[in-house]
This record gives sequence, structure tokens and C-alpha cells, in this order.
Amino acid sequence: ACLSDPDSVIKNACKLEAAKCGDSATSSNVMNYVRAKLAALRVDKCTLEIKQCLTSEDRCGEDYSACIGLDTDTIVDLCDNDKLIACQTKYNPDTVRDYIARVAQGLALNIDNQFAVTCQNAANAAMQRICGTSGDDEENSQACPGLVLSNNEIKNAFKWQYCRKGTAECYDDLFSSKITDDRIKRNVVEPRLTGKMDLSLLGFDKLGRAGAGANATEPVGKYFYVVQKDSKRNVADGYTDSNNEFLQMIIDSMNRDFGNAVSQAQSDPTVDACINGKQFQMISTSEQRGANRAGNGTTYSREYNEGTGSRNTRQFQNLIDSLRVSVGNQLMNSILSDYNTSLTSYLESGKRDEMYDKIMERYQKILMREIVGKDPCKLSAEEFDALLANEELVNALKLQQDLYNDEKCTTSEEWNHDADFSTTGFVASWWQSIFGGGEGSLETTSAKGEYNPDTNECVVTIKTYNCKEARAVNARVCKVWNTTKPTTEQVKHQMKEWNSPGAEAFCSSESN
Repeated sequence: ACLSDPDSVIKNACKLEAAKCGDSATSSNVMNYVRAKLAALRVDKCTLEIKQCLTSEDRCGEDYSACIGLDTDTIVDLCDNDKLIACQTKYNPDTVRDYIARVAQGLALNIDNQFAVTCQNAANAAMQRICGTSGDDEENSQACPGLVLSNNEIKNAFKWQYCRKGTAECYDDLFSSKITDDRIKRNVVEPRLTGKMDLSLLGFDKLGRAGAGANATEPVGKYFYVVQKDSKRNVADGYTDSNNEFLQMIIDSMNRDFGNAVSQAQSDPTVDACINGKQFQMISTSEQRGANRAGNGTTYSREYNEGTGSRNTRQFQNLIDSLRVSVGNQLMNSILSDYNTSLTSYLESGKRDEMYDKIMERYQKILMREIVGKDPCKLSAEEFDALLANEELVNALKLQQDLYNDEKCTTSEEWNHDADFSTTGFVASWWQSIFGGGEGSLETTSAKGEYNPDTNECVVTIKTYNCKEARAVNARVCKVWNTTKPTTEQVKHQMKEWNSPGAEAFCSSESN
């Protein structure tokens, strides 16, 4: 009674006691003090009643977790006005709402703080479940080692072909009608590994709005995409363009894996409520339903979203951003690792040398045929040996072998590449994690081959550059490279030397 209607108590129950305080001025001062004291007690009692109501098991619970995603108005509405006696004025429930708005701000802040803790814990649990590492693990903040990925498309992207130098014209068969004898003689046909992709062109949008336009507000499920910029890679060097079907398949696979990981995290009810809010269907009273049926213009939409009787709030939309970045980095790391593993396997398969040998064999047959005027494989053994004694022919064949050796030495990717000094951006974190030397010892190398025809050796000069300073957040990315003092070494590779073939070995290959 004292808290809800202090004036009534003061004027009636305290009237005689107040008169003993002295004159009217003194009595008035005392009463003002009593009113102030009761008002303070009322704030404490009202806040306590609200807190006890909200923390009950059938409402928000002790940690308020059941109310995550609901806005403040909806949360307060969970407590019936009739239960909040100390919050009423003269026992009038209609006065509760305005009074709560004045006294419950501190409680609302406490709820928000508790929501933040609960939501972050839920996000960390999702990170642990999907990635095998928690979101607050700084050492692994840019990795997601526990994520299972599907990168099968890369294995089918590469192919060895016979190509015309400096062009994208390539054929599977050396004896295609397009590969003429004249092209073989002019040394414009080369083995080439095609299907290579410039993965540095891959972009990442953690919100999934790639390609949806600058004004897009909702995700379209495209997190990885081809950045529209010129590539330094040349189609004539075996690289595909941005519309290559395998590249698009890889991007589709990355988008699918990324979407699945994010969906798995958001499937947690707490995470979903923290990010997207929670729909709370209010039940209309008989008075409200009657007013709506009567069409008398009475509206209750002040408390509801568009009159639907539901409310929600989206307080933590960036909750799983660290998870998104970790999953994105892991996808980039995995794709590049698998790509380079497959690329290395193809380059080291010996297929290039095998194809060079076939080109040389065809070239030899062309020269021999031109000299004798007929197929050299139809010559007798004595005639064949006499043909290979021709000094002009032998010199031409040796020169051709040197030309092929020089080309392989000075153009092949395994012996010729630039150092990568990337220091910023999304690309760097996955690029350096593959080509670097590991945390605390990042390094990048350049290589250049030079052919020595006197010794038939390819001398490859390798320069290794160390990282002077790694990034604080991701130690696998170098911030400052030491580009002035590389470590230099030379590696020699013995190349093929032309030897006179016997008729049986020479003519046992393809008849063409």
C-alpha cells in the first residue's frame, strides 16, 4: 500500500504523526522526504518483482537464455501486470508499462550483457564442433582443421596436350591433322600441361552476397567467386580463363561446403536466436479480437510487428563472423593445397619428357624421309646405318635436341617461377600457408633455369627469401619480407643428349 499509493498513506495513516512535526512547512518537508524514501523503495521492489518473474523456469530462466532473440518489450510482456504490484500506481495495472520503462533500464542492460555471454559461448561451441578449435583460440583463429571438404573436381582439371607455342591451340594426339610436319620442323609444337587455374583470382564474401550487386542486403549463397580483374597468367601457358568449367565446379563445391558449415552452426537454436531473433506469437485477448472483428479502428499494432502478433530482435548478426572467416580460410587452404599437390604430381609424372621424345622421334623421321625420299623405317639395316652417318642430319638432330632441352630448362614451371611477396588480403593467408616455411619461419622462393648445351645440363638458380615480420593475428602470413638478402643455391639437372638410335628401336614407335 505504501509503495503503490504513498499519498493515501501519508494523508490518512500518518496524519496525526505528521502534525507533531511542527508547523506546516516542517510537516511538508518531512512528508516530501517520506515520499522520496518510498519512491526509492518502490524502484527496488518493482525491479525485484520483474527479475523474479523473468528468471522463473516458465519464462526466461535464470540465465535469460530462453529469451534470447526477443526484444525488450516482448520480454517485459512475459510478466503479467497483475503480478507486478509494486510497479503499479494506486493498484492500476495500466500504469505498469510506463513505470517499467523508467525503472527497468538497468535490468534490461543486465539481460543484454547476459545474452552476449550466452551467445558467444554458443558460437564458440559451434566453432569447436565444426572446426575442432574454439573462436577465441588466437593461434588457430584463421584455420578450421576439423572441417571435411570435397575437392574432387581438381583431379580432373589437368591434362597433358600437344600445343602450338604462344597460343591456346592444343590437341590430345601428336598426329592430329592440325599438327603438320612443317610445325614440327619449325619447333612450334610443345608438350603443355593444360587446365591450370589462377586461384589468386578467387574472391571471398563471408556474407554470401557475391554477384548480387552493391545494394544487396540478403545472402544469395555465393561466398566464393571470380574477382573481375586481369590475371597475370596466360592461356598460352596452360591456364584457363575465368569461365572454365572446372573452375566453376570448384567454386560451386566451395560454396556448397561453406554453406553447409554455416548452416550447421546456425542450426543450433541459441545461435539462430542470437543471429536472426526469435518469433514470439502473442495470443490476442477477447477484447482485441472483438475490436478487430468490429472494425472500429482500434489497433494494437504498437506492440506487434506489422500487426502479426509477433516480435523479434536481431542483436548479434555478426556472432559467427570468426567462424565464417575460419571456414573460408580453410577452404582456400584446402583448395590450394590439393591444387598444388595435383599440379606437382602431373609435372613430376615424366609425361613431359615422354611427349618430348615423341616429338623428337617424329622430327627425326621427317628429316630422314626428306633426305632419302622415303620412309626410313622401310630401309634395310645397312641403309639405315648409312643414313645416320650423314653429318648434316646428325647435326640437325643434335641441334633439335638442344632446342627442346633449352625450352624445358627455361620455361618449365618446376624450374622457373617468381617469389611471392604477398603480405595482405585474403589470398595471402592461404598462399603463404602452402608455399611458406611454417609459423615463425615463413619463406618464399624464386627459380630460374639456364641451359648449357656443352654439358647438356639445366642449371637452376634458386633464391630463398625469409620473412622479417609475421602478422600478429595470423602468424602464417608475412607482413614484411626481406627482399634484399636471399639465400642462393644452384641445382643441376642432366638433360637428354641425342644418340643415334638403332633401326629396330627407332621404328618400333608409332608408324607415323
